[in-house]
Amino acid sequence: AFLGLTTVWLPDLDAWALVAVSAAILVRAVSHLLFALFLGLNQAARWGAGELLSRSLLLVFVLPGYVRGGFRGACVGLLLAEVATLAIALGWTRSMLSLARLRIDPRTLGPYLRVGLVYFAVNLLLIAFQASGESLVRLVTHDYASVSYFGIANSIHLSAVAAIQQLSLAFAALLITLRAQRADAALREGLRRLVSWTAAAGVSAVFAVLLLGPDLIPLVLGRSFEPVVSTLIPMTLALLPLALSSVASVVAVTHDRPGALLLGAGLRLAVFWGAGPFLVVRAGSLGACLA
Repeated sequence: AFLGLTTVWLPDLDAWALVAVSAAILVRAVSHLLFALFLGLNQAARWGAGELLSRSLLLVFVLPGYVRGGFRGACVGLLLAEVATLAIALGWTRSMLSLARLRIDPRTLGPYLRVGLVYFAVNLLLIAFQASGESLVRLVTHDYASVSYFGIANSIHLSAVAAIQQLSLAFAALLITLRAQRADAALREGLRRLVSWTAAAGVSAVFAVLLLGPDLIPLVLGRSFEPVVSTLIPMTLALLPLALSSVASVVAVTHDRPGALLLGAGLRLAVFWGAGPFLVVRAGSLGACLA
């Protein structure tokens, strides 16, 4: 689907580069499924290592790939990074994998598939929200400088979002176990601590941007990207309610309430695209960050 869409929509891009990215998506799907086994086994460190490895190996393969082969080389480097991540996942999960023991019973899988499809819909809405900001800014302003300001701020924001969400999800298996054991007091205490830690992480990010951003952003990105400092302020402030909603999302997962997540994801996307165009007209990339 990705290959078909991109080759039709973006015909000016190198087709072989798009083939490499499409293959990387396929490989990533398999490796992340394998790493998800560790989340179910309450081995959160190994589960989180999957995303960490995938992102770290991008530096190892994509940068040299770009130097050697430009855009196509960078896309091949992306594929190599995902293949290396998959190799590590296969090494760690080898003892768990056995085709001889595989049994697919549609009646048994039915309830899980129904719930899983709701979570899949939630993820689609979240992806539409997280990845459509640059398109919104370009559509309204036709200013690629504003698009880049928002894109940089959004990338930093999404890195923090991923960290907070992974911290929350790491406790999902433990919370499910406590609920199954009807250990209500321990469950409440665990949620209280989780809210405290995620809120502290959000507050730390806000102060880091306020205190270090004016000096660090121009130093790292250059003076022409100083407007990113102002766009980062609302982006980091958004981490404070996110700290609460990420814990609420884990509660929804542990109590089998995917409908709440679906409503929240839909509401987030609707508010962003409802208020976004008006705010972007008034304040450019900063307006998109406020949205």
